[in-house]
Amino acid sequence: MLKVENLTKQYFYGQKAIDNLTFEINKGEVVAVVGASESGKTSLLKCIAGLYSLEEGKIYIDGKDISELKIKERDVKFLYSDSGYGIFKRRTVKHNIGYPLKVRKVKKDVRAQKVEEVAEKYDIKSLLNDYGYMLYEDDILRVIFARKDIRNASVTLIDDVFKIVKSEDRAKLFNELHSHIRDENSAVLFATTSIDEAFSVADRVIILNYGKCQQVATAEELKSNPKTLTVEKLVNPYRTIIESEEVITTYDLEENELGEEYGVVSHTYERGKYVVVTELGIITTGVLKNSYKLRVKPNSERYFNPISEERIEKALYGRFP
Repeated sequence: MLKVENLTKQYFYGQKAIDNLTFEINKGEVVAVVGASESGKTSLLKCIAGLYSLEEGKIYIDGKDISELKIKERDVKFLYSDSGYGIFKRRTVKHNIGYPLKVRKVKKDVRAQKVEEVAEKYDIKSLLNDYGYMLYEDDILRVIFARKDIRNASVTLIDDVFKIVKSEDRAKLFNELHSHIRDENSAVLFATTSIDEAFSVADRVIILNYGKCQQVATAEELKSNPKTLTVEKLVNPYRTIIESEEVITTYDLEENELGEEYGVVSHTYERGKYVVVTELGIITTGVLKNSYKLRVKPNSERYFNPISEERIEKALYGRFP
């Protein structure tokens, strides 16, 4: 079990990479942490692994406070894609996979047997004598996952490893390897920029934005009850958004009625005028006329504070700005 309490990590120049974050992951559970670049995902994983020190907060593994322990004293596996994609380029695949056992002084014959077992699991036995620099990105991913499975640990950290493959191949590799992310003997924290990957494998999802936790919930809860505008945009990207100085409103449009010429898709308020985009791609500016009707699905509206971007009750404002 992994437990993080009020974790804060601050850089030397003052910016907080992680700001007062709290969550728990049980053994056998997968929790995904999702956010854009610079949101704090990697910093969080490095704090747990011991690569970064903490300004505030505690980290517990199986009830033991490991906040001040050295890296080698933490029962953690860390899959990462930085610094040469996380493998030794001048070492063989066999050496890369077996390295976690070698540093723990596991006997050579036992080590070789385990390497063979995990290599067969990921269909890379033919690559065992190849060097790291000879591998394609998809095979590097298989090596990284094989090395993960060669030993058990209480906590497994996976830092957006699928980003090393081309975007057109990412979905294919994820579909191949996603079943290996969950580990019944480990609490798994899976960092990714893809909300689709997170929803596919995670029991719960942490949404980070510039180090601040926006929400921790299941995929269904995030979609149906987003707490901030950041969450809304991330998990419901096809909802229409209109903004004013008083309120930000999101909603779903009803489908077009047969024979209807066009309707308004969205509009924003800019410099005292509405900019209206119709279904025909027509853009007009000026005062919004009554002839433009927003065909909003009943009870689909959500309202957010334009400054804090937190969810607010619609009773505070009118239906639309």
